[in-house]
Amino acid sequence: MHYLRLKLCWVGAVAQVLLAIDQFGVLSAFSRDGGTWRGPDSAGSGAFVPGSPVAVFEISQTSFMALSVDRIGYLNTASFDANLGWQVIDVIGNANFVPGSQIAVFKPGDTTYAALLVDRYGILNVVSYDISSGWNELRTARSAMFVPGSSIGVAKVDAATYVAAIVDTLGVLNLFSFDPTASASGPDTVGNASYSPASSLSSASGA
Repeated sequence: MHYLRLKLCWVGAVAQVLLAIDQFGVLSAFSRDGGTWRGPDSAGSGAFVPGSPVAVFEISQTSFMALSVDRIGYLNTASFDANLGWQVIDVIGNANFVPGSQIAVFKPGDTTYAALLVDRYGILNVVSYDISSGWNELRTARSAMFVPGSSIGVAKVDAATYVAAIVDTLGVLNLFSFDPTASASGPDTVGNASYSPASSLSSASGA
């Protein structure tokens, strides 16, 4: 049995897009602009594990970027325009990830977005996207401390800093700080080894 994960996002002020990876491993989008839902609009072939998580960030008033790890372990990115449908589909880096990995996204700078995920070796990876220049190379933060594909919680702590939280293989909560260029520092640990490795994390940011 495959469980369907749905991701609802806004594109601009009124357009809505619903994303899901279907039972055949195809990334599909349903969209509407104040009226009837349209779709599915499918991207590529059945490259993904059915029901895999999809991370999303908005890149303009009419478009967004979707990210998911495919069956082989590549991080895939696909841009979607509310008027034109799926546009560029690409892969970043090597097949270093666990299919269906959790991906956290945030916006550290005015024109910069970042995605975080833990690779198959247990290392936190960071990749950033600039609206003017596109994707940058994957970077790693620290050593192999985590369960591959772990959940990552991200919160904005002030105008220039985001914090990412991950529970390591020993059960300790780790915090990484990111500046506006998506460069990481840390981790700092919080408390004792009181948690289950790869625990699911939620986060909330202040105004």
